[in-house]
Amino acid sequence: PGSATATTMYTISESGSYYLTGDRKASGYGIRITADNVTLDLNGYSLIGIDSGFVYGIDMYGRNNVEIINGTIRDFGAYGIREGSYSAGKNHRIINVRVVSNGESGIYMAGNGHLVSGCTASENSSHGIQLNDDCTAQFNTAYGNTGNGIHAEDHCRIVNNTTNGNSGNGIFANKRCSVIDNTACNNNLSDNASQAGILVYYDCRVRDNEASLNKQANILAQNSGNSIEGNQVNDCQAGYGIYFGFVGNFYANNRASGNGTAF
Repeated sequence: PGSATATTMYTISESGSYYLTGDRKASGYGIRITADNVTLDLNGYSLIGIDSGFVYGIDMYGRNNVEIINGTIRDFGAYGIREGSYSAGKNHRIINVRVVSNGESGIYMAGNGHLVSGCTASENSSHGIQLNDDCTAQFNTAYGNTGNGIHAEDHCRIVNNTTNGNSGNGIFANKRCSVIDNTACNNNLSDNASQAGILVYYDCRVRDNEASLNKQANILAQNSGNSIEGNQVNDCQAGYGIYFGFVGNFYANNRASGNGTAF
């Protein structure tokens, strides 16, 4: 149910479909999911914290096959949505959700096999969207976050997202990720020499992205084994279009203009 005044946590302990009937304000944790195979439809409403305490909007530790759709989660002292188990959390879907002004990452997905699609993560005090292994982030927008817009670890697919105005990297991909058809503009506002519009470490494929106006570098390959092809990198006037921090990378057919140094 909705609640205009701050109320205690609601627990979903059985599989099935649930939905909000109005905006719901939480005095601590918002909703805790302790069952697998749950669909939670926010139904266009907001789940609202009181902007204090290390509490989450929606917590689903160690669960499988949870879907959260269609609404806003904002102003929680820690994470907006959190799956915290690296070993047990699997196959969640977060679709068309806005996570705004939370005290840690807007969406934090440990475990593997998750999909985050069509979401907006803005003004969170860590990363906008944070993924562990074998996950997909597609058609999301991440802007104004204190950390990275999108942060992905291993074997993730990051496709058709927009990142803008984040203090850290627009997109960070650690190992064996595909970073394709994204737009990363005006990121690394902290002006950190080890960050960029798009940063990859090992064995990533970076293809057909547009990266512009990011500080230090539009694309940064921080280690080896990366393939960087067909990207448009513009207007990093005091830095680099593409910067290779290590040997053993491949690049081809990239287009650069207005950078301090193209490649």
